[in-house]
Amino acid sequence: MPNRNATPRYISRPSWLPDGKSLAFGGIFGEDRGIWTLPTEGGIPEKMKSDFGPLIENCDVSPDGAFFTFDYIGVKEGNPIKKLKKSERDIYVIPFKGGSPQRITMMTKSGLSFISPSWSRMEK
Repeated sequence: MPNRNATPRYISRPSWLPDGKSLAFGGIFGEDRGIWTLPTEGGIPEKMKSDFGPLIENCDVSPDGAFFTFDYIGVKEGNPIKKLKKSERDIYVIPFKGGSPQRITMMTKSGLSFISPSWSRMEK
């Protein structure tokens, strides 16, 4: 949970949770960066627990609520996501309740990035 006095510095790409009562979004509160959830009735955003670092940003929740996808800003060294050594962004997917992220894109050309993932909302 962010400090009650922390001012939101950045909020990106809100995504509805399937219950229609909460949103997930990337954001920075004070110096704390990550993926947050917030009830639509208001309150204090709650940071989603992750073991893979704070450098995630734009996210989207799957229509069934089982997964979310996000773009990750890699750093040259010390990346908590295994095998990531570039500074470009790629798209990852992870179970909503936690687990290991899986990369679904792989940028091979320096200076280009995959950002702002989105799930298809189409019915079968």
